[in-house]
Order: sequence, then structure tokens, then C-alpha cells
Amino acid sequence: MTLFPLRSIACLVVACTRLLLAAEPSVPAITGQSADYFGPNGAYADAGGVKLVDQVKQITVAWVSEEGGIGFGKAFSGAMGAGYLKGSGLPPSGAAQPIIAGGLVIQSYFLPRGPLTITAAEQRLSEKHGDEFKSFSFIAADDVVIAIDAATGKTRWKQVFEDRGINFQPGKRGEWNITPCAADGKVVASGTTGRLYCLELASGKVLWESNVGEAHTRLEAAKKEALATRTAIKKTRDGYGQLITLDGVVVSPDWNEGLIALDLATGAVRWTLNDKHGLTSGYNAPVPVTIDGTSYLCTINATGDLRLIDHRTGKVLWTHALNTQHLNAPVFGKELLLVQDPVEGGDGKKKYGVMAGYRLSLQGATRVWQLDPKRYPVPCWMDAGPTRKVSTRRDGVLYYAAAVGFEGKLATVRESDGQILASIDDCDHYWASYLWGDKFYFLTDIQHGKHDKWQVYGNDPANLTKLDEALFPSYGTHRVVGYEVPLHEVYADGFMYVREAKDRWGGIVCYDLRKPSLP
Repeated sequence: MTLFPLRSIACLVVACTRLLLAAEPSVPAITGQSADYFGPNGAYADAGGVKLVDQVKQITVAWVSEEGGIGFGKAFSGAMGAGYLKGSGLPPSGAAQPIIAGGLVIQSYFLPRGPLTITAAEQRLSEKHGDEFKSFSFIAADDVVIAIDAATGKTRWKQVFEDRGINFQPGKRGEWNITPCAADGKVVASGTTGRLYCLELASGKVLWESNVGEAHTRLEAAKKEALATRTAIKKTRDGYGQLITLDGVVVSPDWNEGLIALDLATGAVRWTLNDKHGLTSGYNAPVPVTIDGTSYLCTINATGDLRLIDHRTGKVLWTHALNTQHLNAPVFGKELLLVQDPVEGGDGKKKYGVMAGYRLSLQGATRVWQLDPKRYPVPCWMDAGPTRKVSTRRDGVLYYAAAVGFEGKLATVRESDGQILASIDDCDHYWASYLWGDKFYFLTDIQHGKHDKWQVYGNDPANLTKLDEALFPSYGTHRVVGYEVPLHEVYADGFMYVREAKDRWGGIVCYDLRKPSLP
């Protein structure tokens, strides 16, 4: 038995919304790609030149998704007692980010599945709230992958893998949020026990299924025990990370700070790789890089061990110790890899870093430049650590946000030599940013369930003039968020796609960011 989605209520909400939006211009066919967690061009920066709005209030809703039963991601620490999104009827569904490929918005999520519950949790919730939050205490879950038409919001296909997953009880931490990836007419999604599903992008047809190995076996055994004893599933790791594809290889986290690589066409395991200190931080993913025209992968773990890996074989070509906390992923530009070097100070657990550019070869990594650590430090510890430090990059220019507390600095940096092109000190604290069309958008919060302030800049790297700063005019009353791994907005061709909730509806909202035409 699956409690959700509440289809009749969701359809009513969507129908009423569509009447309100009937006068809005239609969305053209979407050809842009945002095919994995790292967004357009692997850096949340599209290569197009679409003219976008100068003022936040000019952003309008283009459509809300026909599917309205997708639940929420991060909640708060006391959600298993106090409930969350009271009155919405929405369940936890994880914090995976949508992707865009082949004119489709692909979303991977889970839906809690009854009837068996964690007895103690059900009793606690029932005493305070009746049956409203019963789904929070369910043990099992359905893994779901849905494809939504990026131009209309209508569901093109939906695959429900019934009873193949587990429920991640809501809270501030402990999420499942592995974002899918798409390439070569296929989409690969992760399930909540480490299954890997490969689907035909156009139709949703299942092409193959695999899993991440030991962690999957352990979670399936833990699920079986939990169902038998009506107790919480014993998890040693949460489902953090991202899926990527490169040259016909799909790379997944193994849920133990290591990696597993599979053949995209067949699902056959190519290689597995781990290290006692971890290949990744547990929150980030490998980043594709290019050396002398050939592609490779770079990984970095929580203590700053940088590795170059041949993704075709799984061979580690070298390791370079940065000796810094590094929970987020590095960024590869036109020619350099951008990472955090350590900054002196901190208390051992909370350390700062500063952006540095490294040139890669098959022999190792050589630092080319480092920004001033006194002027441009960034926090690298948990909560602050996974947030992107190199905001984005395009055409050899980096947009970099630094902060101590809530005092933020924004700078544009020439990638080749680290030269500061422009810098401002009044950009507020930093959570995310996007280089889309002819604008640079700087956001002050994407991890606490609401749309916060947006700052709008032109994309001239020599002129960081703020055009506008205002609260985002959201359709939803709640923005679905992640925490350790942030859940970003997704962009293509002048349109932005966001997971939101409103009343008894939860799904995808498409916003039109295009500059209005003059009458």
C-alpha cells in the first residue's frame, strides 16, 4: 500500500493553477541541457546569451507540474516529533535535484510505503497529530523516476519501483539526495538502497538494473530486519552524492566514500575503488577534467586528498595532498582545476580555505596561483563545507564568493593567472549563484525551505554592478531543499525549474526568466 501521492487533490490544485496561468506565454521547446548535478556545462553556467530579467519581480511562473505528489527534502531536527509542512499531506521524498535532458525534466524521489511502521515513531506522532504524519514512520518506500515535459509541465512517463526502497525519516540531516544523470539517450537514477536504474530517456523503459554492492546488500538486510521488528532501519551511511557519466561510463558513489563505475550501455561493472580515507568527502562527486585533449576524473576527499583517475579503468594516476577540509567538489575551468588551499587558523574542526588554481598533468598537480587568504577566505567545515565555493565559471573567468560569518565578498577572477578583475564587499552571505544567459544571479539562502533574497548582476566580469536585490516571487510556500548537499535551481533556455510545495501539492515549478519584450 502506498499512501501518496494525493492525486485528486494535486490535480485540483494544478487545474486551478493552470487557469490562473492561461494568459502566460507558452514555453518553447527546450533544447538546453542540465544533465547532472553540476548544471549546464558542469558549472551552473550555460553557454547561451538569452536576455534575462534585470529585476527579480519580473520573474513569472510559466507552469506547475501535472504531478503534484512529490514530497519534501530536508526538514528540521524535531520533525519526527513535531511534524513538517503541517496540513500539506506531503511525505518525505528526498532531496535529489532535477536534471534536464532531451526536453524533459527528470526527477528521482521516493514515496514512503505502508502498512508497516516504526512502532515507537508511529505512536509518538499519532499521540500529537493523529494520522497526519503517519508516512514519516513507514519503513519501506517506492523508488520513483518521473519525466516531465520541460515545455508544458505534463508527465511524459513515470516509473515506480514498488517496495524496492526504504523511507528516510525527515530531519535536518540524514537525507537521501542522489541526483540522476543523463547521456546517450539514457537516464541513470539511484534508489534508496543503492540500486541503480537505467531508463530510456524518451520512454522510461527500463534498460538495466544494478546496485552499488556491499552497501546495497547491507541496507536490504537492514530493511528486512526493520520490517520484522518494526524498528528503524540501521543505516551506517546516508544516501549522499551524485551520479555522473563520461565517455560511456556511469560513476556512482558506493555509499562509503568510494566509487563504482558501470558501463552505461550494459550496466556491467567496470571497476570499484575506495581508500581507507575515502575517495570523496561523502557529499561530493568526481569532476571530469581534460589533460592534453583526453578526459579523466578528479576526486577530492574530506581531508583534501586530490586524485586523478582514469575512468576507463579505475586506475589512480596520482594523489596530491592539499591538506584542507574539502567537502564540496572542485571545479574544472578552461585549463585549471579550482580547489581550496588551507588557510592558517581555525580550531581544528572548523577550518577556512581559499581558492587556488592548479594545472594538471599525468604526473601531478602544480599550483599556478592562490587568492589572498586574508581577503578571500571561505569556511570549509560541515554545514558550510558542501556549499559551492567557486560560484561558477565561463570563458576563462571565475565568479568566487568568500565569507566570514555573514559578511560576504564577491570577486571575478581571471582563471589563467588568478588576477582579480572586479570585487565587491556588500554581497551578503552566500549560498548559491548561477551564470545564466546575460545575467549573474547570487542567492543568499537555498538550504532552509524558503526563497530568500536574489541579487542580480550583469555578466560583465569587469563590472559587478548590482541591478536588483529582492525576495524571490515564488509560487510555492515552501522550497524543497537539501542541506549537506544543496539542492539547486535548474536552468535551460531562459527558464528555471524548481522543486516546491504549496497547500497539498508538491512538484516542479517552471519560471520564465526571459526579459519581457517591449510593446
